[in-house]
Amino acid sequence: AKDLVVAPNPIGVDGIAVVEYTWSFEEQDGLRVEIINSLGQRVDVFEPKSYPIVLPRVGGAGIYYVRITTGVGSVYVGKLIVEDR
Repeated sequence: AKDLVVAPNPIGVDGIAVVEYTWSFEEQDGLRVEIINSLGQRVDVFEPKSYPIVLPRVGGAGIYYVRITTGVGSVYVGKLIVEDR
């Protein structure tokens, strides 16, 4: 998997983070975002409707992983830290 930049990072529980990457049209077609908690449980899956990708609130404090699978099958992974503040 390729590294992904998620910013700002860390965020508070009410914060909003954005995936900083420029996707090609081929990558955007069928692109899927998964948010996974530190236990490996998927807490959200969605196909973004606009770019850059804005991540939804994920819940409580902790470490989350953002896994993006593009329309051409490439996989990108980034880490998001959510702090209780």
